[in-house]
Amino acid sequence: MIRAAVLGDKARLDLRSVELRPPGAGEVRLAIDACGICGTTLDAWKAPPPGDSTGIWGHEVAGRVTALGPGVAGLALGDRVCVEPNLAVACGACEDCLAGAPFACRNRLGLPTWGFADEMIVRQAGALPVPAGLPQRTATLAEPLASVIHGMRNSVAALRHGGRLEGARVGVIGAGVLGLLSAAVARQMGAAAVTVLARHPHQRAAAEALGAVALGDDAQGWAALRAEAPSLTVLAAGGGEPLLDRALSVTARRGEVVVLALLAGDQPVNARRAVLRDQRIGFSISYGELDGLRDMDVALAILAADPEGFAPLVTDAFSLADVEAAFHAAADRAGGRLRVVVEPRG
Repeated sequence: MIRAAVLGDKARLDLRSVELRPPGAGEVRLAIDACGICGTTLDAWKAPPPGDSTGIWGHEVAGRVTALGPGVAGLALGDRVCVEPNLAVACGACEDCLAGAPFACRNRLGLPTWGFADEMIVRQAGALPVPAGLPQRTATLAEPLASVIHGMRNSVAALRHGGRLEGARVGVIGAGVLGLLSAAVARQMGAAAVTVLARHPHQRAAAEALGAVALGDDAQGWAALRAEAPSLTVLAAGGGEPLLDRALSVTARRGEVVVLALLAGDQPVNARRAVLRDQRIGFSISYGELDGLRDMDVALAILAADPEGFAPLVTDAFSLADVEAAFHAAADRAGGRLRVVVEPRG
């Protein structure tokens, strides 16, 4: 028997005993070392969605292989892996899977447990080796980092310049982990300048440590970003504000806004202004591959190249027994925390 956290009523987690079956053909069983708490999971915890929410319930996972199902090759017991959630459940055979877009798989499989548990079982395709020297805590950032990479690699600006952002002025709205990783990716892709709007002092400090200019998320900060006129603006903040139009308003003529956040409510846009300014909007969710290169592989390589630089983004760790406290800590955005992880064995 293993322990697994189950989403109950609003803002409540139940820790239950679950009997986990042996891995089947093409599957591996993992002992979970760390699982990150992301904004989507927090939203589900605060207001459980109707129906099945297992696809979001603990998907930033790093673990070790403890059992191999029939037909598994290329992995060994004890190997450290990072879970690619889409590949973990995708059929691998439908049109979308074959096109490198497993997020849109039409025949998704269910998993017995997800990341807020002692162990889980995934398809081998979803268990990607963690590079040597990359700690498991930091490896949990590969999933959100892959989301950022997917959006930015598929931006018009990057596609026009061979996957690079050389000379681009990049603005990032929001300084949660998604926004901070966006700043890091922009720098890695060659941006000439990166400016981040951050609400809290600890977020501004983290953005500056990643090589960005950090501004307050206030009238003065927005005015400064407008004066900067980024050619690429990354919208990495949610909330209930009409942020999309504000993002367009600070973006340069012929510029682009890439939306990574799950924006709340309606988002009215001054379309006439955007047309006259020849602006573009790109929406991005999850990750896949581009030109045969998987976003998660790119993410793991970036993290492995600078593990000490990314490590400070994971600020807090809780045991599985304290998973409820972990969620309360993660929900306290002003408390000095950036990313909270759950480590089952503490």
